[in-house]
Amino acid sequence: MKSVFTAVLLTSTLSICTLVKAANPWADLFPEQLMTASGEKVNRDTVLARKIVGIYFGAKWCGPCQSFTPPLVDFRNKNQAEFEVVFASADNSKSEQLSYMQGKKMTFPAVECKTNAANKLYSKYGVRGIPSLIIVSPSDGSTISTNGRGELSNNPNGCLAEWKKKVVVTPPEKPVISSFGGKTVIFEGESVTLEWDQQGASSLRMTPGGSIETDQRSISVTPAHSTSYLLTASSEGGSASARHEVLVFPRPPEDSWTILEEEPTNSEDTLPFGSPWSYYVPSDGQCPKQKDHDFYTTWMKSEGYNGEGFKRSGRGILGYGKIDKGDLGTDIGAPASGNRYTAYFKRSFTLAAEINAGFEILCDDAAVVYLDGVEIARTANFTQPDAFNLLASKNGSETQTQFFGTGTLSKGMHTLAVSVHNANVTSSDLGFDLRLFTIVDPTGGNGEFTNWAKENGLSDRPAEDQAMDADPDGDGKPNLLEYALGGNPLSDQEESLQETTADESKASITFFRVKQSVDSALTYKVQLCPNLNIGWEDGRVKVEGAADGVAQTGLPDGKVGLLSKFERVRATFQQDPSTPLDKAFLRIVISRE
Repeated sequence: MKSVFTAVLLTSTLSICTLVKAANPWADLFPEQLMTASGEKVNRDTVLARKIVGIYFGAKWCGPCQSFTPPLVDFRNKNQAEFEVVFASADNSKSEQLSYMQGKKMTFPAVECKTNAANKLYSKYGVRGIPSLIIVSPSDGSTISTNGRGELSNNPNGCLAEWKKKVVVTPPEKPVISSFGGKTVIFEGESVTLEWDQQGASSLRMTPGGSIETDQRSISVTPAHSTSYLLTASSEGGSASARHEVLVFPRPPEDSWTILEEEPTNSEDTLPFGSPWSYYVPSDGQCPKQKDHDFYTTWMKSEGYNGEGFKRSGRGILGYGKIDKGDLGTDIGAPASGNRYTAYFKRSFTLAAEINAGFEILCDDAAVVYLDGVEIARTANFTQPDAFNLLASKNGSETQTQFFGTGTLSKGMHTLAVSVHNANVTSSDLGFDLRLFTIVDPTGGNGEFTNWAKENGLSDRPAEDQAMDADPDGDGKPNLLEYALGGNPLSDQEESLQETTADESKASITFFRVKQSVDSALTYKVQLCPNLNIGWEDGRVKVEGAADGVAQTGLPDGKVGLLSKFERVRATFQQDPSTPLDKAFLRIVISRE
């Protein structure tokens, strides 16, 4: 029979190399900004890119210049795709130079007269008379000809081809990615900052992702699943790429089996210590994923794993080295020194009937335990994702075991799988064994509630005060509600079993609940009602726990994390701006079969 009670709340590794960037052929010849006939500035590298350049030394006051300039302008305009002129004026003033450029329709760029840049050109090429035309290579700025004027005048249809023959073509440099990386292992919902160093790229692209600015050196990503990121740097010289994989692991479930301080009084072995287990110890110290891409999603399951592991089996204690708890039943073989990370164990078993179970584990140093492919428990000294090369935070005990419980196992076949992590890559030993036991409840299924009643003094009260629907302290909260939310059934002070917050955008209830692994017969849900004259609605609130950042301190039994029977959760209703509610009524509904 199911009893339902309600509480209503009204509210409103990287390698680095140094590269020398290819020299700009024009940097030592011209200023970065050149001048047009209108006096405006143009970028030197843009207008001269990949073109043969003729440096024209001339002036308005020069008669021969007046004669040579028109054919030069005509030649340049006909060959502008491959040839450009830079006018190095010897005029007496900027205004005189601009007047000359405009009058002769010089649409090519110029160096302003009487400047250091102009004087430098005259000095470099030893110009003593004008007009003069110096032909310069686009590959390295070297001189192709000092007699450009004569060659153009005598062979206007063939001089460019002759100049091109003298250009030493240097292929564009291929870009280089000298480093690319970031964190390699994360939990679901976490972000990774990918960082890189590259030289010579005119475009960058991240796949998956998209285009990236070439001066960018990092990006933050939040992959929903394990993802291989490809960084591609491209330029005229080709492309370079680098890859970095981020492995994404599920977060430990909120309803993990709880650490028990001691073995339950009434228990019977289902799988005793010393039972046989299949095992896999990567002998070369290499992550199994390198040989089996799906390893992390299949190894713990009864089906789907096709890798090289679990071909050997033996009885516990399984491990290598010396384990103080007792003699090894099976020596699984120590990996190469310096690569002693993780060993994997797995076995299947069949139940003739549903049981309420717990387990006792020996693990040196830390362990993550899976049932039917889903994590159910981990020792407190391993808080990272369950990746092969991640280490325990401290050494585990070689003599003490730990008890975990409880969970309901259905009739039929099940698979237990355990990863055992060392705390040091040079560890001399590793040990594992596990005992699965059935918890026999003489109270007919209400053992946790009965124990709670004893601990809180209800067993000394009349029988009618001990019932789940009784309210012996008269505070309006029946015993089941007090039990499920961490209250005191005999308190003489007013108790609040939840915290509430609300504003115009959202309303929240934060409360304690008994973990499902402690009492699987309990169910909780938070319902919403926009108007007390209509029904309550499921599915309108978001419930968050430890994995979402809800603090797990100050729990009712005074214990922390896996040691506590309780967890703090927060249920939040978020307004939909398109259809906002005037009021939001929330209630916690607790049921126990």
